[in-house]
Parts: sequence; C-alpha cells; structure tokens
Amino acid sequence: TTQPYLAARLYIRLLRMMGKDREAYDYLVNNFYPSLPNNVPDVQKALMWSWIVGLEDVLKIPPDQRPKDIHPPPDYNDKDFKEEFEDLSKPRTF
Repeated sequence: TTQPYLAARLYIRLLRMMGKDREAYDYLVNNFYPSLPNNVPDVQKALMWSWIVGLEDVLKIPPDQRPKDIHPPPDYNDKDFKEEFEDLSKPRTF
C-alpha cells in the first residue's frame, strides 16, 4: 500500500507551507527517503530526491553535506521534477 508514503509527502508539504523548510529537509533525509524502495513507481522516489535537492538549494546546504547514504534513484532526471518542487511552496486550493 502507498498510503504511508502519501501521508509522509503531505507532512513534508505542510512543513514547507508553514515555512519550516529545515524541518522538512531533516525529516526527508533522516526518516522518509532512506525508507523508500527503488523501482516502485507509486513511491515516487525520484520526486522525493528532487525535493531533497530543492530544499538543499533553498537552505543553502552544499551537496557534500548531505548524509552519505542518501543518493538519487536510478530513474532520476532533474528536469522532470524542477517544476514540482517549486510548486511545493505555493498555496493550494481544494
């Protein structure tokens, strides 16, 4: 089931919307991303990698300060995900 992954993505999104970018980054790299399996499309590991890279840019964290066990998934292409990260901080209407 993908519900736990969806809940974690929503939690990260809410942290960002509240201006808590550092908390979102810490949760993403220390708790959520390391638990994601590769090659399961519904998990959206490539999207989560783009959020890591985007938050590092926002927070001015050099990639060499990223935890050593955090790497991009094999299917990652940064051009596919840049717009999704930028949209993360915009208010949503439901």
